[in-house]
Amino acid sequence: MDYRTELTRWLEEGTARRWRDAQRIPRKQAAADVGVDEATIRRWETGKTTPVGDNARRYHRWLRSIEPKT
Repeated sequence: MDYRTELTRWLEEGTARRWRDAQRIPRKQAAADVGVDEATIRRWETGKTTPVGDNARRYHRWLRSIEPKT
């Protein structure tokens, strides 16, 4: 599965936000880590917009870094 498909699934299923919340990472910190505005993270997590290009790659990489290890 390519990163775009995986990222889209995580956003649609709410996984991205659950992982961020589980790690107690504020949206503001997530945005700083990814290099976008806090409002951008909110729009992605609520499905108003979808990350594309470099933002999508950085966000996917960041989510992978906070993914719960099982």
